[in-house]
Amino acid sequence: MYLYLAHNNLTELKLGTFKDLKKLTELDLSYNQLSRISPGTFNGLVKLFYLALGGNNFTNILHVVPALEGLPSLDTPALNDNYFVYVGPDSFPDNMAIDLLNLSGNKIRIIEEGALTARAFPNMTRVWLDEGNPLHFLPEKIIEGLPKFQTLTVGDDPFTCDCQLKGFAASLRNQVNPPNVFLVCNSPASLKGKYLKDVALEDLTCNSCDHEEVPSIDTSGSENYVDEGQTAILNCKISGCPEAEFFRTTPAGAMLAVGSRMEVQKNGSLVLVDASAEDTGGYTCTVVNYLGKDSKEGSRTVRPMVSSAPTFRPQAKDGSAPGQRRFGSRPKTVRPI
Repeated sequence: MYLYLAHNNLTELKLGTFKDLKKLTELDLSYNQLSRISPGTFNGLVKLFYLALGGNNFTNILHVVPALEGLPSLDTPALNDNYFVYVGPDSFPDNMAIDLLNLSGNKIRIIEEGALTARAFPNMTRVWLDEGNPLHFLPEKIIEGLPKFQTLTVGDDPFTCDCQLKGFAASLRNQVNPPNVFLVCNSPASLKGKYLKDVALEDLTCNSCDHEEVPSIDTSGSENYVDEGQTAILNCKISGCPEAEFFRTTPAGAMLAVGSRMEVQKNGSLVLVDASAEDTGGYTCTVVNYLGKDSKEGSRTVRPMVSSAPTFRPQAKDGSAPGQRRFGSRPKTVRPI
């Protein structure tokens, strides 16, 4: 049984919407306007094996994945072409039935160690991370320990083949039956176009670093108060080498790396244009390189626009202000007795 609801501009799914569709095997909710799905939305869909959620407005994987718990037959969740920027150790629950995890065409900049584990994915054989995810490095043990894993697809991603990929490359070479990973170097220029598997480990270096270090954040100089309708900047000055990847988290839990009304600049600063009351709250900056991470929160308060009170002017009995007459009125004529 197949249900096609793609391209319908859906913005939310109410609990209980699908509760009577117990024979449903495929559900297509792609290319709508969904940004969050509540846990329990798909309860009862025990035969569902394919769920298409691509092309929506998701930015935080934790706004989607908890809704996939309790789906014992779910083989393929298609989460492609959204706006995810980060996949972390807490992104997936235990014992998911997934075989193929499709994260192609997102904005993923960071995948942390422990994001993909045998505890969460005992049956997973494939992960798709291709089609433009701006990944520059992968953690050493990202797929190590997955008992059935076969293929990691990362074509077209702009990987930098330096010290940040050395651990991952070494991990693949230490496996007796390594999975298929066709990772092509985008930089440095001397390695551009080469497959990672063909690059000697001693060539995976960070020559630009005088001293390698865990990244850190300086948020000084941020504008923590802004008037409604104005523009404000929250700084996230990043230090550390090799260069860290970063993302910003809003009070509503949205994760941003580029674009939108809340513009995230290349230096990590967050620019909020046309601030409104709902923008008040804590904004977190998170930075990661292969050595570690740092995260700091800065608050912003949006002060509401105050309208000036109307000026009260007393009126004469005829309704005119003192010293004035209503337009068209005449002085009262006194007749002689």
